[in-house]
Amino acid sequence: MGITRLGNVTGLDHIGIPVAVAIRPRSHSVAVSQGKGPTLVHAMTSAFMEAAELLHGEELRARARWESLRRLSMHARVAPPDLLNRTERHLSPRTEIPWIEGYDLCENRSCWVPLELVYTDFELSSHDCGDYFLASSNGLASGNHVLEAISSGICEVVERDAVALWERRSTIVRARTRVDLATIDDPNCLNLLQQYERSGMAVQVWDVTSDCGIAVFICEIHPRTHDPSTMSRRSRGAGCHVGREIALSRALTEAAQTRLTHITGMRDDIFSDAYEDALEQRTGAAVLDALAAIASPRSFREVPTLVANDIWNDIGWMRQRLRAAGFPSVIVVDLTRPEFGIPVVRVIIPGLEGFSAHPNYRPGPRARHMETTSI
Repeated sequence: MGITRLGNVTGLDHIGIPVAVAIRPRSHSVAVSQGKGPTLVHAMTSAFMEAAELLHGEELRARARWESLRRLSMHARVAPPDLLNRTERHLSPRTEIPWIEGYDLCENRSCWVPLELVYTDFELSSHDCGDYFLASSNGLASGNHVLEAISSGICEVVERDAVALWERRSTIVRARTRVDLATIDDPNCLNLLQQYERSGMAVQVWDVTSDCGIAVFICEIHPRTHDPSTMSRRSRGAGCHVGREIALSRALTEAAQTRLTHITGMRDDIFSDAYEDALEQRTGAAVLDALAAIASPRSFREVPTLVANDIWNDIGWMRQRLRAAGFPSVIVVDLTRPEFGIPVVRVIIPGLEGFSAHPNYRPGPRARHMETTSI
């Protein structure tokens, strides 16, 4: 796969939540992938799988089919472009772009999607794919079994959508989503919170679960005392899962990973402006904190959850929730490569928002509606 080494970077911070990196120098996207988890083995595995996922998104042009939307729609089912994550560039129905075949889990049939939403070969120019859709790693997932990969992919897409919607709510509404940490009863999450407490880190957790009804949390951490000589900016993590305790654990550990990403400076896509919060950001955070302090917090136990011991049941439950929220399609592109045998998929859910931190992100109908209705 071209992965040359795994590294343990946990000790570069004082929190102690395990974070690891995987190095793949000849990557066509980022050469450094991160992983996190409750133990170092989990973090190492997570970093390795992240790097493997990016590899599986490369070299897909042999599977691509160049056709216009109008022509392809005549003899195949195509995901509606207007419901996909778009850039500002207009796509004419007569313009030929590359497409790749996926499978709609809800409709039980083939469905074609733009290659630009699937590949991770960012050495390709816009001329190669058109620059009409938001190219990112959103929905790219792996697992020990293909069902585990699909479940993880769905969770990531739902998470990114929920975060994008929450960010566009008014400050008053967002303040009301703070979770009362005293209501958290999961032992693993409590252990993570204790690690933050011992390291002098302030922790805020927000319940950003959307109308999809699948648990999503945001965790923000920052030092309790400001020290200009240390990493003092806020670090954020997010997590989604059918089990609210796993969703929260993912958010808590990802916040530590985000902080270490900036401390190490190893990521190819981290630039100098990421180390400074603009005045508008600091002011917004202070106002949110002040409003959250006087608002009634939410109980962790009120967040939707599913207790199950079968991943297929998890997927079925999420499909039902998505359909009830108005999203009847869950499209999966199988990227598994026989020579490696690691299940990797890309999940696309038409209608959900994309990755809002992407530099080319353009708010879709859901986000725009949130801006006009949030009070």
